[in-house]
Amino acid sequence: MKIEKTDLIFLPLGGSSEIGMNSNLYHYNDSWIMVDLGISFADESLPGIDVLLPDIDFIIERRDKLKGIFLTHGHEDHMGAIQYIWDKLRVPIYGSPFTIALLKKKLKESGLLKNVKLNIIEENKVVNIGPFKIKPVRLTHSIPDPLSLSISTSVGTIFHTGDWKFDNNPQVGSKPNFEEIKSIGNKGVLAIVGDSTNSMVEGNTESERDALKGINSVIKKATGRVIVTCFASNLARIKSIMKASVENKRKVFIAGRSLNRVVEAASEVGYFLDKLEDFSLKRIDQYKHEEVVVIAAGSQGENRSTMTRIANSQHDQVKIKPGDTAIFSSSKIPGNELAINRVHDALLKKGVKVVTDEDELVHVSGHPSREDIKKLYCLINPQISVPVHGTARHIQEHSNLAKSCGVSLSIQPENGSIIKLSGNSPSIIGQIPIKSLVPDGNQIIKSDSSVFSTRRRLLWNGVISVVIVLDEELELQLPIKISQNGITEGNNELEWSSEVKADIEETIESLTKKQLSDDIKVEEKVRTSIRSVTKIFFNIKPIINVHILRVF
Repeated sequence: MKIEKTDLIFLPLGGSSEIGMNSNLYHYNDSWIMVDLGISFADESLPGIDVLLPDIDFIIERRDKLKGIFLTHGHEDHMGAIQYIWDKLRVPIYGSPFTIALLKKKLKESGLLKNVKLNIIEENKVVNIGPFKIKPVRLTHSIPDPLSLSISTSVGTIFHTGDWKFDNNPQVGSKPNFEEIKSIGNKGVLAIVGDSTNSMVEGNTESERDALKGINSVIKKATGRVIVTCFASNLARIKSIMKASVENKRKVFIAGRSLNRVVEAASEVGYFLDKLEDFSLKRIDQYKHEEVVVIAAGSQGENRSTMTRIANSQHDQVKIKPGDTAIFSSSKIPGNELAINRVHDALLKKGVKVVTDEDELVHVSGHPSREDIKKLYCLINPQISVPVHGTARHIQEHSNLAKSCGVSLSIQPENGSIIKLSGNSPSIIGQIPIKSLVPDGNQIIKSDSSVFSTRRRLLWNGVISVVIVLDEELELQLPIKISQNGITEGNNELEWSSEVKADIEETIESLTKKQLSDDIKVEEKVRTSIRSVTKIFFNIKPIINVHILRVF
């Protein structure tokens, strides 16, 4: 597969056939741009790892042709990887005022702020970069200043939606710019690369105003203290909670570093005009328990989050009592259900009433439902649909929906799909191998590294270490020393250890002098001996380290 200089190419590195880790490449006239560079969260298959990063090996090899990174908005799954892997790319970054304000805070914490060239872009103002003309377009989402991107080239225009919804009452920021979207559609759109998250949800996505009404209703009925948790980046939700609290004559406090970071960024760009110190927990004891509403970070049950610590009575300043109410004003991200349920259980055991979006309308999605997607297709009228931001099932549903709207061609990508959009036969013309990157301490490695298979074996099967000392006569100089972790304990350990040592001694006695002179051969035979005995005792396959010392 060869990409020609004049091919208009779309290449997702993340976010296709999965939700999260969004990162996309566009190519034209021997130049590339990247749209978003986000993270996703690791599962139990990667012990000790919290986040995953997109595989950027392909574009690193072409770094001299990469013109810049454009961010659609400030969510972690769209920009969270920058602090880890920007140094491998070293190109300018473009984003809306609020997105850049958030990014500055993250880069400052990681010591990169002075190194990265950040550019604020505004809706409808075209950015010329290489052969691309990029016009930011205003839609709405669950975070301020989200931008869709109209990416124009001499062979066609692509409308990249990013995460979006149609909300005429967003509480923060402006309504969608329907006139501009319609104008772009009238000029002709070759392809739409669009959000598929809610492609299986019927109807229209509710407005933030609906969430405000639901939260207001729950707070009004509450008798004790109210704790509300939401996505930290959802400034509109934070302001809705504050408004509902004031209407119910309650004092609001903010608890959580991520929440405070978002509010500070919003204050810098004019979305938050209140004095930040008014919401500091330092003043919470000045009010009666039942007069308080606390907005807490940690809606996904993160282990050390503020909400988790409050639920487990481990927070120094925020206390709960029987009769209090906890509102989860957020959806459950797939994979976080168990963690969230543990927090729910901890609250319920303490007599706290738990309210979720399954009980009351206390959360609305930031993504378009089926009728919203249809409306966008009517406005844009693209020739090609490329569904992204979803699992294979989400993408399939989006593809079917696009065809029902009269789009003749829908191309369903996976991460690594090289999609040629220009020419007479737009299609997937190749596939690059994609393996997520993993930040592990100070290093970044591939998710299929042998490091993780070794850790999994350690986790499930334990480790055994043996030290054997041989003298110049190739005989045992000292008693065999054996240690283990995660194998057994007590009397079982004594019996197993004794059997292992006896078997190792027999193995060494059976070796020829030539074999005993070869460390690798001795290690191999001893390892086999240990493995055999251990399998008989415990039916496991531990990691085995054999150390040969020779005394002359």
